Amino acid sequence: MGLAGGVRLKWNQALNRVGRGVRRRRYSEGLKRHGLEEPPEWLKKRAAVTQREVSNRSVWIIRPRRNPSGRAILYLPGCPLAGPDKRHTRFALRLAVKTGAEVWLTCSPADSGADYAQALHFAEQVYNELRHVYAKDVVSVCGDSWGACLALGLCQRVSRQPSHLILLSPVAGQEAGLSADLQRKTGRGDPLLTRDTVEAVNEKWMGGTPADSPLYNPSFADCAGLPPVLLIHGKQEIFYPHVEILRHRLMEAGIPLRTLRRNLYHTWMLDRLPEAYAALREIRFTINA
Repeated sequence: MGLAGGVRLKWNQALNRVGRGVRRRRYSEGLKRHGLEEPPEWLKKRAAVTQREVSNRSVWIIRPRRNPSGRAILYLPGCPLAGPDKRHTRFALRLAVKTGAEVWLTCSPADSGADYAQALHFAEQVYNELRHVYAKDVVSVCGDSWGACLALGLCQRVSRQPSHLILLSPVAGQEAGLSADLQRKTGRGDPLLTRDTVEAVNEKWMGGTPADSPLYNPSFADCAGLPPVLLIHGKQEIFYPHVEILRHRLMEAGIPLRTLRRNLYHTWMLDRLPEAYAALREIRFTINA
């Protein structure tokens, strides 16, 4: 490698380190902030947005203005301590526009103090409400990060399954409590999550839910009877080894499974990347199959 090539490589590596720090800082700060309490104006300009009250909590219903598919997606965002932020709201909009589906975005208030068990109960209430509006074969459930744990836990609780389950970078391996393999990977490969962030969220959100509960921890999920699953995650994620355990459990249970893996960080599919738009196309193909 020549001098110019070596300088360019070091410069790219430096930019990558800076990018990792910025993404981590934004993610950590996002966990401390309140989420969006009302649908923002930019969202209303790009889609038809209404609000629905379920158990005194708000659900945003985002409808594409063009080419509606007649399908619906319950989207459980992975922001347990703050409610949906701009990043998750933008993804919900892209989800509606690219798939043509009506997206129900759960918006639990940040100061509600809800733990995982309460959030799971609320998700089930919203799902049942959605099922009253739509037929079974057109409703899918999607969640990212800790929201993917909710989505998987929801499908283990309900008797009437959705048509598809979409898991985006699910958090797994909580039983490790930061076991040796999680500690080794945390902070080294994933540019978004740190060990401290994972500890903070688990401590505040688990409540009385055991770390090895099948409803909370995908590594112990009861996969029998689940609907077809689309699993999208990244190889740089600190949860990658545990998500692979989930993938093998789904295969052993005979669940129809599609997997999309990229050498990227936690919840990369929510950002504006070429790979993220490919993930949206995969979601559109899956729910319309």
